[in-house]
Amino acid sequence: MKALQEVQPFLAVPLLQEAEMGEMKTELSRARTHSARLREEVQIMKTGLEKEQQKHKTTLKELEELRSLHEKLMEKGKYEKHLMETRLKELDTTIKHLKEELLAEKTEKEGFIEEMTRLRELCDQLASLESQRTVSFHDRATSPGEPMQLEFDDFEVELKMATGAPDKDKPMDEKYRNILISVRVELVRDMNVKKVLRHMAAAHVFEQEDADIIKTQGSLEEQCENFLDMLPTRGAKAYGSFIEALKEARQAFLAEVVLEAGK
Repeated sequence: MKALQEVQPFLAVPLLQEAEMGEMKTELSRARTHSARLREEVQIMKTGLEKEQQKHKTTLKELEELRSLHEKLMEKGKYEKHLMETRLKELDTTIKHLKEELLAEKTEKEGFIEEMTRLRELCDQLASLESQRTVSFHDRATSPGEPMQLEFDDFEVELKMATGAPDKDKPMDEKYRNILISVRVELVRDMNVKKVLRHMAAAHVFEQEDADIIKTQGSLEEQCENFLDMLPTRGAKAYGSFIEALKEARQAFLAEVVLEAGK
């Protein structure tokens, strides 16, 4: 090619140009091939990046769900802990009330035993009074001119003194009736009428039959209503006995309400 350039340069120029064009085409082809490879690699990297981004989004979503689940579990744990503490308090209160009721039942049982003992003594006294009455009647019968009605009156007085029964012939004072009316709503709402009835029946203010009738009423409010309707008819001492029964039935707060209304 150099020799041709020296001898016939006009013929060498086209050949040189053709050679250069071939080299350029070869280089261009190599460049295109390399560019295609680069594009493929870029596409692969882009696809991988998109997959990584999607994977990252999925991981973030899972982390968010785990965080939400953790918060819910923590909140549920707090609620269950609070619920357990509340149930434990209720259980403690129930146990306390049961102990109080057992103590009250024990006290009531002891009172019942004492009452039975007293009743036996009263029976003995009544038998003795009956015997004395029989002898007195016999003596009166053999001594005409003296009224026998006195013996009946004396016996009735002795019987009342022996049994300690309240005087139901005298009506309850009007002042006490009005007090009971003024606090009736509080008594109906809060009073444990069954416990109060037990103490008032033991004090002979209410007969056992009356107490049984009241207890058979439908709701507790109806039982209280019936009890308060009957209370003023139990005599002059019923008001004081009612106050004492409230205290003995562990409802002293109601006794204070009634006493405060009377001031």
